[in-house]
Amino acid sequence: MERVLVGLLILVPVTLALALAGAAEPLIFLTATLALVPLAALLGGATEVVASASGPTIGALLNATFDNAAELIIYRSRDFVTCERSQSRPRVCPS
Repeated sequence: MERVLVGLLILVPVTLALALAGAAEPLIFLTATLALVPLAALLGGATEVVASASGPTIGALLNATFDNAAELIIYRSRDFVTCERSQSRPRVCPS
């Protein structure tokens, strides 16, 4: 399983290359979403290590904060895609 996650890390630069090359948005979104899987696993592992060394209260706070990082990133990226598509209308995009 760990080898698969490490293999998926190649999708991070692939996603950047696709975005810079102007590839189709669904393809960029798919590769970015798949690239988040190993990054979320790494973040989860790092959070577990820090939580085990810092005690139960801080550990619970870290887990509650960082366990939803991938979901928050996907949610925010949806806002930016919506903003890009609606440039014809005056709108304040999220910053």
